[in-house]
Amino acid sequence: MPARFIRRRDRSRSRCRLWPAIATAAWLAAAAVQAADARPCPTDALRALPLHAAWTDVTLGDWAARVTATGTATAAAIVLDSRIDPDTRITLTCRGEPLEEIAARVAAAAAADVDVLDATLRIVPRDRAGITPRAEAARRATVAALPSARRRILERREPMRWPAGATPRGIMSTAAEAAAVRLEGLDAIPHDHLPAGSLPPLSLAERLDLVLASYDLRVEWRRDGGWIVPIETGLDGVKAPHRPRRAGPPPATAAGNQRFTLRLAAPLDEAVPALARQLGLEGRIDRESLAARGVQPGEIIRVEVRDATRDELFDALVAPLGLRWRIDGNRLTIEAPQ
Repeated sequence: MPARFIRRRDRSRSRCRLWPAIATAAWLAAAAVQAADARPCPTDALRALPLHAAWTDVTLGDWAARVTATGTATAAAIVLDSRIDPDTRITLTCRGEPLEEIAARVAAAAAADVDVLDATLRIVPRDRAGITPRAEAARRATVAALPSARRRILERREPMRWPAGATPRGIMSTAAEAAAVRLEGLDAIPHDHLPAGSLPPLSLAERLDLVLASYDLRVEWRRDGGWIVPIETGLDGVKAPHRPRRAGPPPATAAGNQRFTLRLAAPLDEAVPALARQLGLEGRIDRESLAARGVQPGEIIRVEVRDATRDELFDALVAPLGLRWRIDGNRLTIEAPQ
């Protein structure tokens, strides 16, 4: 997916505007570029993703959405069990730890735990930890034994979205109808109204089970359709796959060998030193040159880039206000062109 930002040469007056002030929250993920054929499984890629990040007083729900936006490149996601309070406030600084470790720290702040699944990291109540990996292993074996035509339907990867106020029963029914699969036992799903939500591209079987897991239910698949059953049905003797804790790759020493993902909404004078520190630089804003151009150091900037080089990252940082950057030794300077 190409990086999304406005380069200086494309800047127009209409793109330069003030964004509404919001709580400072930024994250930066960096990893050494891998060979094109080195494609780890989605969860492995997400678990080992090293993060250099700072989250200040963000909600757990917002944190999960931000990290999931990073994970879409690897088809992975952070999913909250609906029994976990999404308004739990998170303040956290990370210096290259793998995401699996960070997710565990975040879950602990919500008195929760993390279940590692094939394509998701799922934050769950502590007393329910370890159940969904076993249920996923059982589902994987059951789906693998189905006829190929049925298997293709259940393994088709698509995103899922629902509006605020949607019911889990309605979400399940709509997804089953769209895939033309029979789904029995919808009455077992408790009546509930959910906030607006979404899942990245996952298989139909994964999506349905992720919705149901918050109610301790899952789908048991057969040749003629699926039956909604208690989540622990048929799990006697089923073990979750062993996934040893992942360590992040060592940081690259050359900036040219690194790629960055950044999503940021913050005042310029807070964003520059914070990002510079994460990259081993000293950040400085030339306030006199900004004043000459009528630019306030506290103006809010919004940046979103994916898989960008360091230079592209800095281009994206200065583009919203029409500034420029330079590096002298170990110092990053942001200034306004005269």
